[in-house]
Amino acid sequence: MSAPADFVHEAEMGFSHGEFLRGLPSAVAPYCIEKESDAVYRLRHDARRVVVTLQPEARRALGAIALPVTAVKLEFFGFSRERFESFLRRYRRHMQKGGG
Repeated sequence: MSAPADFVHEAEMGFSHGEFLRGLPSAVAPYCIEKESDAVYRLRHDARRVVVTLQPEARRALGAIALPVTAVKLEFFGFSRERFESFLRRYRRHMQKGGG
């Protein structure tokens, strides 16, 4: 049985899987990204790792417009609170769409 994550972050994001994956490398640099499956990716750097799990894509209707939505779960291993918060600030800044 593996150890529980040090920290977990879950968010619903206005991205398709493709959009999310295109933005991920700049949001998590210098972490290496390893694809485990179409929905699970492992990020590694030094002794730290993050498991990214994408839920199935959904659509959110806003009147006549339908936008993609993906729930994302990040599980952090080997992180201090300071490293976790620093990672999350960079990730959010890079993954934020216009307007904030």
